[in-house]
Amino acid sequence: MQIILSQHIHQDKLPLLQKHGFNIREKDIRDTILDPDHVDTTSDHPRLIASKEFSTTHILRVVYRKEHDIIKAITIYPAKVGRYY
Repeated sequence: MQIILSQHIHQDKLPLLQKHGFNIREKDIRDTILDPDHVDTTSDHPRLIASKEFSTTHILRVVYRKEHDIIKAITIYPAKVGRYY
């Protein structure tokens, strides 16, 4: 399965999050999509939101869309543990 990260993630989110102390790598995003702790299928349908523990205090949330064998990651954001599930 091919995973594509949006320009928004590359150009905006990763630099912004790094500036705020969240050193998120592309591998972290892919791991969150492929092996999530939780997947929200209803909040932003037809988009999916995968969540995975990123640190002891935060989870990484990845909003993505599936089209056949391609997964398009649209945006990412950290959230405090316990905020969403």
